[in-house]
Amino acid sequence: MSEASKLGRQWLRNAEGGAAVEFALVLNILFLFILGMLEFGLAFSMRQVIINASREGARYGITYRVGAGGNRIAPINLNPSISNWILDPAAGGVGLRTLLPLDSNPQVAVAGSGATSGQTGSNLSVTITCQYPFFVLNRLVPALGDRLQLTATTVMRLE
Repeated sequence: MSEASKLGRQWLRNAEGGAAVEFALVLNILFLFILGMLEFGLAFSMRQVIINASREGARYGITYRVGAGGNRIAPINLNPSISNWILDPAAGGVGLRTLLPLDSNPQVAVAGSGATSGQTGSNLSVTITCQYPFFVLNRLVPALGDRLQLTATTVMRLE
């Protein structure tokens, strides 16, 4: 057997540094897993914020308010509007724009039969949609896209 083949076999049997190579391979997967937990944890937190804002907006809309003529004010005619009360911190409400990232683009939709009629017992629906912008994970997993759409809907009956 030649000297070169002996050295080749010794080199193939040598296990020094094997743990470092395995660690380097596993570290990438572990890093991706930790980043995924952080990103989706932030998205879940953002979803909880819009769920609570949706509830607060619906509660603001269903409370009984009387106008100048003694008639009930329909939720769609409230001042500030339900949408402004939820989004704008200056309106004295939730101030959702200050609680979310700047590029989340929150949108509020008010619907239901009670929104325009103002009739006691009818439904008022408040839906908030916004975009969660991925920070890092979308660069590592391109199939996720740049944003995750989050939606929260609350339906309550007018008092």
